[in-house]
Amino acid sequence: MPPYPKERRGRNESESHYFERLKQQRWTWEKVQPVEVYGAFLDELSKSFPWDWFGTFTFSELVSPAAAHYWFRKYLKSAEGLTKPYAFRADEYGSQGGRLHLHALVGNVAHLVPYCQERLPQGKWGQQCCWLHRWPCGYARILRYDPTKGARYYVAKYVSKTLGDYDFIGFEEGLIFKSKSEGTEKHHGVH
Repeated sequence: MPPYPKERRGRNESESHYFERLKQQRWTWEKVQPVEVYGAFLDELSKSFPWDWFGTFTFSELVSPAAAHYWFRKYLKSAEGLTKPYAFRADEYGSQGGRLHLHALVGNVAHLVPYCQERLPQGKWGQQCCWLHRWPCGYARILRYDPTKGARYYVAKYVSKTLGDYDFIGFEEGLIFKSKSEGTEKHHGVH
């Protein structure tokens, strides 16, 4: 059974009522669920909260998961004043020495320029020309989200990995998901 309600939120239904209904379901995301279920959930979520970007965010130095999550939240927060972004973020440990990098679906940013079409010199990031170059920690790749290309499944597959962690960022308070991270169970209030 997919971890989302079968009926869609109606246009007249308030956001808080929608999240309250989700909260009542008390879903637990178990690592054993197949990627298709996570991808289907993210697809269903996009009907109420459309995704605008699919991004990968790297780090020039080794970072802890807590530091990586801090920098990603700070990056999204830097858009406040222009917009109030929301995102689904998942961690990946790469094949080269297990370097952590992040994959994310980001919404409410369609009006922001993801890439200025300029290639910067190696090691130069944290610029203000576009959101790809604003990423202050390393290289980033940001593409316009296209639901036909499967990015939701690509991001979702990292939830089921042994060291996988994920987060919902910028959504309304009250929606609780459980995940396992760094050996302890934690509750993610979607905020």
